[in-house]
Amino acid sequence: NEWTFALNVNDILKTNVVEIEDYQSNGNYNYIHQNRYNFGMTFSIVYNFGNQKVKKVRTIEGASDDIKSRTR
Repeated sequence: NEWTFALNVNDILKTNVVEIEDYQSNGNYNYIHQNRYNFGMTFSIVYNFGNQKVKKVRTIEGASDDIKSRTR
């Protein structure tokens, strides 16, 4: 498989809205509504070139492989 395609979409339903309403005892009223730059989309393409059938140069073995070989 030489080609890999990926599509990443953020907040397509625009649900990430911050709304704050505050009444203070001294009579001040604060209202904040933030809905900025929430929607985003990323499309990426990766192409792996070269001979994919060549065996890797070295194999990495973990400690569990060493323990398994001792118990056989």
